[in-house]
Amino acid sequence: NLFKELNLNFIKTILLFVILITFCIYILFYFINKKHVDSTIKTTEKINDIIKSIEIEEPEKPKEEKKEEIKEDIKTEKPKEKSAYFKNYSKAINELKKINGDTVGWLTLNNTGIDYPVVKANNNDKYLDYSFDGKRNPNGWIFMDYRNNPNDLDKNTVIYGHSGNYYVMFGSLSKVLNQNWYTNSNNQTITFNTENNNKKWQIFSIYTIDVTSDYLVSSFEDDDQYLKFLTKLKERSIYDFGQQLDASDKILTLSTCYKDSDHRLVVHAKLIK
Repeated sequence: NLFKELNLNFIKTILLFVILITFCIYILFYFINKKHVDSTIKTTEKINDIIKSIEIEEPEKPKEEKKEEIKEDIKTEKPKEKSAYFKNYSKAINELKKINGDTVGWLTLNNTGIDYPVVKANNNDKYLDYSFDGKRNPNGWIFMDYRNNPNDLDKNTVIYGHSGNYYVMFGSLSKVLNQNWYTNSNNQTITFNTENNNKKWQIFSIYTIDVTSDYLVSSFEDDDQYLKFLTKLKERSIYDFGQQLDASDKILTLSTCYKDSDHRLVVHAKLIK
């Protein structure tokens, strides 16, 4: 009985030790992860400060001549509202290039928290592990496929981002799978501005899929091949956005991991402006 009791106490001690070590490892990873997220958020805040500093105010209307009679119910002018339409993105990207020369554009997806500059390297590996500020960070950054041309956009421009952290990068892209999100017309337009132009894109397909590269093609032999490609992407969608596509369309593709490394969440939108 004493031997059994000693064995039982030993097992309890080992289990307690394992639980304690597991808890310590969890706490350690939590703080390491928090440190990386805080670093990403800090970098994002600096970027937003640059954008705000060069925001263009809406032009003031010419002052009207004062009238002799002033009605009592006339109130003072309302403060001017700042709008994204008055942001000089060409200048913004120019400024951001001083921090990171790989900057090629700015991506905004309504009601997701995704509102970041986009970078492009000479490979698709660099920004899996590096942040916009050039520091190592497992959250990486949002980046364009190295095969794409940011100046004269290809038939299919692909943008990637990590989804491991809900609070940064493409971590919140999963919101697009919510019916309340994708049926809201205000959310169906993506803004992807480049140094040359402010561009709007209309979503026509959202889906999840097992890992494949068949939607990452950027060049096509002819119009027929491209139209078959567009039809395939549209048929995969979880919702019919009612968009018509033709061979003259250019599209934007957002791609990230979904739940694990074996699945992808994909959003496709066509250029409308």
